[in-house]
Amino acid sequence: MSLINVFEYVFPVIGGCYKNNKDFIAKDIFGTCFSISNDVFLTAGHVLEGIEEEHLSVSIGKKVNKKFIHYSASKYEIFPNFDLAIIKVSSKMKDAKQFNWELEELALLDEIRTVGFPYALDFKSGRIDVRAFMGYVVNASGFGRLQASPRSYELSFISPKGLSGAPLFRSSKMFPPLKGYVIGNSHIKIPILNEEEVEKEGGKNITKIIESYEQSSFGIAIQVDSILNIESEILGNSIFDFIEANKLIQKRIIP
Repeated sequence: MSLINVFEYVFPVIGGCYKNNKDFIAKDIFGTCFSISNDVFLTAGHVLEGIEEEHLSVSIGKKVNKKFIHYSASKYEIFPNFDLAIIKVSSKMKDAKQFNWELEELALLDEIRTVGFPYALDFKSGRIDVRAFMGYVVNASGFGRLQASPRSYELSFISPKGLSGAPLFRSSKMFPPLKGYVIGNSHIKIPILNEEEVEKEGGKNITKIIESYEQSSFGIAIQVDSILNIESEILGNSIFDFIEANKLIQKRIIP
């Protein structure tokens, strides 16, 4: 990741409002996005749903020197079956750069990384921080909590609030290829104790069942191969046709 400038590849998705129909006032960072062209960005669908629930406007931030410039969304689409959203901004972000998409599924224990804007906005100073995470693939399977059951990765780290929509890419000494996008966490609860205990209450024996559970959480990312057939009005065709036309599909070179 040292080979790339993260502020050219990942951007905060901001909910806010306009003052006097001119100045954009940021209320919070709801997630992270990445670009597939200079004016089209992808993020997790629930990121925009959260902004809608608070009746705020959608904007994408771009760090320039020590300040963030806001690019307002002219339109967006949400695909809840994949927890995906496509955002089109009103003016092109000319220096935004795109990841190449690598479509092959990763193996268990393959190293992965992500970077985004969890808990990034300091309300006192107005500073926005970027945070990066590194780990490995714990599991690859269909994600049944979404209606489309897209192929997903369980990650060895937890995804904090604000990281949703961040690109997941493979660790690489060369340019890191895109493998998925982060949407949140899974929670697995396993029973470790189940026993009965008899107590006397009012002269009667009362049986109580005592249950104990062990819970684990893993970050979840949707594999990019799962979303290729989505048809988009913003793109004017499928995601696959769009990224192919923009020459973003990369074939994996086995080292």
